[in-house]
Amino acid sequence: MLLRRVWRFIYVLLIAVVVALLWAFTIPGFLAEEWRQTYMVYFNIVRAITAIMLGILVIELTASLITVRLKHLGRGVYLVRNVIVVMGYVIVGLLVLAISEVTGVSAVAGATVSGLIIGLGLHPF
Repeated sequence: MLLRRVWRFIYVLLIAVVVALLWAFTIPGFLAEEWRQTYMVYFNIVRAITAIMLGILVIELTASLITVRLKHLGRGVYLVRNVIVVMGYVIVGLLVLAISEVTGVSAVAGATVSGLIIGLGLHPF
């Protein structure tokens, strides 16, 4: 139990350090001005990475909290946990698409093609 808490703390600390470092590069004087300007060109990618990292962190911590608090439900707690995790990942995915300024038409087209490829790949012959 103690080892799990230590690893969770390290996990949260690592994500916090990476996010802080990614955002610190935007501060004038932290990088050379030419590098900072180039970095700012790709800042939407940094925002998307930040949303992914923080989203996964929130999802995993929420799922862990649900598992601990609702363990009296027995095996049903894993159903609740899995629903929360899947909904969380869908929300994070939509958030990343919004940050990346992907239109709804592009997202639907990509999902259609992906679903078609996955469906044909899983089709038994």
